[in-house]
Amino acid sequence: MRGLGFEASTARPRKLLKKRLKAFNTLRDLQVQRLLVKTWISRFPAAHSFAILLKHREQSTVHELRARIASLRARPVTRRLRKLSAQIAAAGVAKAPAPALTLAPLLDSAIARLVVARGKVRARSPETIHQTRVALKRLRYLCEILQPWLPVITSEELERMRQGQVRMGEVQDIAVLLAAIQHATTEGAVPKAELAPWCAALRRRLTLSSGRVTKAAAVSFARTQPVQQGAD
Repeated sequence: MRGLGFEASTARPRKLLKKRLKAFNTLRDLQVQRLLVKTWISRFPAAHSFAILLKHREQSTVHELRARIASLRARPVTRRLRKLSAQIAAAGVAKAPAPALTLAPLLDSAIARLVVARGKVRARSPETIHQTRVALKRLRYLCEILQPWLPVITSEELERMRQGQVRMGEVQDIAVLLAAIQHATTEGAVPKAELAPWCAALRRRLTLSSGRVTKAAAVSFARTQPVQQGAD
């Protein structure tokens, strides 16, 4: 917001929203894991025991979330978002093109974060791939917002970013699933020996996917330059 000429900070509204969305992280992970496990059960029937465990944990998490959601206050977030919306409307941002010199630092900063993260990607470190995905996601979201003022940001480029996110997200999902299985076997919730072949297959898939992402990280994304609409 400040980068677009607003004095008011979005820090507080973002903090409030993130706090509320964070409550759904565990549920989201469980649901992603359940979908992923379904794709493996036909090859590894032993995975069914873990699928049942995930289903029970999802039901328990939903029950807990109902109570948490009921206690969340939406009014503070709504009030602050309405204030920001009023500021944007008053400034006429939707109609007037933003100055290129104002947009350039925003884009440069996001690109720089992606370049740094991409340079740290290691095939044996899913966390480095995850951090690169986060940086790419932020750049993509920023490009989507700035696209009306930056014609050089094409739909094809945004789609390429989205596909990159998907590939890196698959690595993260497998890594999280393996960690969940290990935790469950350590607790004795599922039989470790029966799941060993499946876990071995998951690790092979993780290695293969991580290798592909690492190679793709060497491919540079197009450098989007701020272009003020209507400029000569």
